Amino acid sequence: MRKAGNNVRITAQLIDGTTGNHVWAERYDQELVDIFDLQDMIVEKIVGALEPALSKSEIQRARQKRPDNLDAWDLCQRAWWHRNRNTPDDLDAAERLFTQALGVDPEFVSALAGLCAVLAYKVIIGAVQDDATPVRQAIDYGRKAVEIDGEDPHAHLALGRAYAVAEDFDRAIRSLQTALARNPHYAAAHYVLGNVHITRGQFEEGIDAVRKAIELSPQDSWMGGFYARLAQAHLGLRDYENARKYAEEALACAGPVNWWGRSYLVSALGHLGRADEAKRALDDLLGVKPELTAEWIRAQRTNLSMGRDFLDDYLDGLRKAGLPG
Repeated sequence: MRKAGNNVRITAQLIDGTTGNHVWAERYDQELVDIFDLQDMIVEKIVGALEPALSKSEIQRARQKRPDNLDAWDLCQRAWWHRNRNTPDDLDAAERLFTQALGVDPEFVSALAGLCAVLAYKVIIGAVQDDATPVRQAIDYGRKAVEIDGEDPHAHLALGRAYAVAEDFDRAIRSLQTALARNPHYAAAHYVLGNVHITRGQFEEGIDAVRKAIELSPQDSWMGGFYARLAQAHLGLRDYENARKYAEEALACAGPVNWWGRSYLVSALGHLGRADEAKRALDDLLGVKPELTAEWIRAQRTNLSMGRDFLDDYLDGLRKAGLPG
């Protein structure tokens, strides 16, 4: 920490003690007004940033181990790497690895929470034929994880997401609030809580929660998803210019942005009457998901976390841009 006049610069760095390798670092420049407020703010920022940084480091460590020397923890870390890539093939690989981890340790909470998360996300992206069965399975895995370790925020987050996919929003919010009670700096839980609010049409509350996730984890690998949800919320508010801005920010992120993130840009441009840009954005969207139609989206509304009030205006923008169906 260095101080100059009434300003203070705090530099935090995380080093892998076994290798000496750099894992994470950040610098904070603040005005020194109240030392206790400053301490609280810096602690919040560091704790919020460490969880995704540690997760990335652990995943990398597990991926470097020999396949014949993997324990349940290593298998889960490899599984989370595939889960974060979000393609149907990667989700299948993640499901196999989480299941393999449970074969090693049937009560390993990370594997139970991982299976809960993977099955719920398969439903979200339409990677399963029968929605009801994987949703029930996801909830069962999530409940078992919470029963084994009620103090694990990851387990409560996974269960909350599964409840949200099932449109059991009251239980989803309770699970997510429990996750945040266990770890108030858990960016992913703020993000999913924002998703639930947005799905229920509580767009302002959703924006606040997603912005909190961005504040806590500004280098998050899911940043594209964070901005995509902000785009969705602003579409819900019919603030099409900000919806366009956040959708473009989502697409500019290095992490994965699924087809619906692209669709928010198309819808916003359609509403704004920017025909040439809308056509280019639609071509990009159909390049990712060529079978997409308005009719298919309407049929998948529940899985896509889209409330009924949101859906009609969103689809109207897509049709204006030229989406068939």
